[in-house]
Amino acid sequence: MSADSRSRTSTARARSGAETVADTGAGNGAENGTENGTEERVGSGGIDAAATLKQKPGRGIRGRVFGALDLGTNNCRLLVAKPARQGYRVVDSFSRVVRLGEGLSHSDVLSEAAMERTLRALKICSSKMQRLGVTEARCVATAACRRAVNYPAFRDRVEAEFGLKLEVISSREETRLAVYGCAPLFDPDVETALVFDIGGGSTEVCWVALPGHPDGHACPGNGADAQNASAVRPGRRAPIRHGQAVHPKVLAWKSLPMGVTNLAERYGGGDISETSYRKMVADVLDPWTPLSGRMGYWGP
Repeated sequence: MSADSRSRTSTARARSGAETVADTGAGNGAENGTENGTEERVGSGGIDAAATLKQKPGRGIRGRVFGALDLGTNNCRLLVAKPARQGYRVVDSFSRVVRLGEGLSHSDVLSEAAMERTLRALKICSSKMQRLGVTEARCVATAACRRAVNYPAFRDRVEAEFGLKLEVISSREETRLAVYGCAPLFDPDVETALVFDIGGGSTEVCWVALPGHPDGHACPGNGADAQNASAVRPGRRAPIRHGQAVHPKVLAWKSLPMGVTNLAERYGGGDISETSYRKMVADVLDPWTPLSGRMGYWGP
């Protein structure tokens, strides 16, 4: 997956976080989790991607400003949005490579250098949120913070210095947010879709049913999700026709502790030998076999 694709996926996840905040309030995620970063998960249920697909904002949230911060193993991203007439309008965003999980695969400890880089980015995020008058925020942390033994001390430092309350989310919640964030981009004419969320320290893949599938469903809408998608991706219109909002149903999902950061540390970055490349591909493909079996197909 290209850097641009990873950016769009993470931005979509941040957007879904902003909309989750709109209904749950700051810090109230659907699920908090502190599972070990090396744990593998595969399932066919337990993720309700449609549970937080929102309708048009009600009068009760007019004038409020929502912030969604996504602190990953490799990147720190912020999205700030306001309720609009049909959905939400993105008013500011921020993204910086912080490499918080650098060296984590060898020590299970966040390094001082990595934490300092991240703190500088979080300072910018905090300043933006204050300047824009954010009234409610959700600040999620993923694979690196799930794994690091010194995460609690880092979390406390972030709150003390910037007033940001980090929330470690489980791989299940991370998958749900990725699916929800991508929902406006699905073509409702196809039956199923695969959603990949490739991060720095983990990768989530989810197989979902769309309206054309016997298990899929859609609901009438006013195109709010399409407008939101266009706000995140200027000039790109989401493939939702006739005001139909797509509510994907999760058929199967899996999360593995493999991402661009730990794979680069394990096999080397830049130019690598053909032998190392083949070993990397084999190591990545093998754990997906249970999920591909549920799908009934595994391409070459």
